[in-house]
Amino acid sequence: MGIGSIDISKTKRLSVAKIKEPIGELRGQPGAFKLLKIANKIITKQRAYTKEDIVLLIKNFIGGDIRRAEKGFSLMIEEGVIERAINPDIYFLKGSTPF
Repeated sequence: MGIGSIDISKTKRLSVAKIKEPIGELRGQPGAFKLLKIANKIITKQRAYTKEDIVLLIKNFIGGDIRRAEKGFSLMIEEGVIERAINPDIYFLKGSTPF
């Protein structure tokens, strides 16, 4: 499976009721921890993803709309949960190697 070929049917969906705060309201340390928990469930270590891949994974996982997933992606970048690779179109889980 290469970049851009994410099978979202195999990701688990988290009930929206289990997220106590909307992703758009997560800020600071507690928010970063929640974002990291989500990222660890949907992003495989040692693998690189495009922004579109991660947004689709977030959307499928939280069961929200695309705008909410894009906000979640932006917050993950902002909080340092995911990092940009040398290639500016590729992202990976912090502490992981995108190979």
